[in-house]
Parts: sequence; structure tokens; C-alpha cells
Amino acid sequence: MGVGSSPAEQRIRIDGEWYDHLGTLKDDAFAQTELVARDGRKYLYKTARLRLIRGLRLRRLMKRLNDREVRTHQLLEGVQGVPRLVKCVSETSFLREFVEGRTLDHKPPYMRADFFDEFLEIVRDIHARGVAFVDLAKKENVVVTTEGRPFLIDFQVSIACSTGRGPIAAIWNAVVRLMQQADIYHVYKHKKRIRPDLLRPEERQYARRPWFQRIHKYCFRLPYHAIKRRIIPKHGDSRYPFYENEEANDRLIS
Repeated sequence: MGVGSSPAEQRIRIDGEWYDHLGTLKDDAFAQTELVARDGRKYLYKTARLRLIRGLRLRRLMKRLNDREVRTHQLLEGVQGVPRLVKCVSETSFLREFVEGRTLDHKPPYMRADFFDEFLEIVRDIHARGVAFVDLAKKENVVVTTEGRPFLIDFQVSIACSTGRGPIAAIWNAVVRLMQQADIYHVYKHKKRIRPDLLRPEERQYARRPWFQRIHKYCFRLPYHAIKRRIIPKHGDSRYPFYENEEANDRLIS
């Protein structure tokens, strides 16, 4: 079952049930993310929606993106600092719990003194499940809760170790382990830039860009973004749950 809008367009129907629509948190070329509520609880409703030039939509690819993110949430069920998956809604959408707070790029008003220690622990717990987050370079993927604690969101590009055997599985798992190293680097990089006063002497080596990150930047990331700008139209940026209008933001997170 899918989604429909009520006549007033302030409620949406998700999997046969009506939810209050509180706002759009993100609307980009790859997904649309809505903040909804039901019975006093808030949820995040995400729909994979890859939009290319001339309105071209690749439904099979969107389904794979959604399947991978859902599977990642299932692999990480019970990990502290990862939002709980509520249910799959369709082959391209799912519902998960909403975490109150502001993303790291919006200068949250309060962060616990042990924020980055807890951040690192969450990442290591994710790695222990065989998953690499991959996209920790983006501060908007790290939520600082109202209690000043870290939560990680948006697992759309995360990857997991293969359970298969043979050379292909071995190569893939080596890539996953490299990406896990990159995750650790990004934790310390954020710590160095946001709270350099808390960076311990023995942690400085982890805040240096590893060799494979340099290769990735110049051989993959920069060419990818150059191509992306040409074939994928720019859409709205993430506002999780931060609206440009502070009054609207106060209503959203109240």
C-alpha cells in the first residue's frame, strides 16, 4: 500500500493509515523525506525518487536504493544511535522513528562533553555489524539530539559485508573495510574541526586524511559531482529538522 493526501493536504495516508504531515525535511534528486505524526509520535517517511534530466525516473534503481537502506536498518536493529525502522511501506518507501534535534551542520546549541566519544562508539558498533556508513563526511547525516547526543541518519549509500565466498566477495569486503576506516577518519575530522580542544594527542593521527581518501576524492568524488551537476537537477537541501524560518522551525520541533 502506498501514500495519498487528504483533501486538506495536512494529512497523508501511509499504508492505509492517516498521519499528520508536519513538514518536508528533505527533497533532493534521490529521495523525498517527510516528517509525519500519529498518536502523538513523530516519524520520518522516506521515498526513494531518483529524478534525472527530462523527468526520467528509474524505478528499478529506486527500489534497489530503498531495499539497501531498509536492509541496513535491519542489520543495525538495536544499535544505540541508529533510528529504529518502523516498517516498509512500498518497494520504494519506508517509515522510521524520528529523532528530535539538529544536524551537525546547523550548530546545535548543546553537545555533551563526551559527544565524540559516543559518536565513535556508535560507528564502531555499526562496523561490528559488518556495515560501513560511507557518507559521514556530510555533517547533515549526524543529528545532535535535544540531549546533546549523536544519532546517525540516512543510510542510503551505506554498504555491508558480503556473506558469500570467493574472490568477488573478498574484494567487496576489502572495500567495505576501507570505507569503515574512512568512517573513523570522518569522526575525528569532525571532532578536530568542531571541538579541537577535545582532540587527544593520540587521536590526531586518525584525523589525517588516509591515502585512499585522496584517491577517492580526485578519481571518483570530483568527477562524480561534475557529471551529477550536468544530468541531475538541483533540488532542495536538507532541513532536518531545521527550517530557514526560525519560527517555523520552532513549530516543527516543538
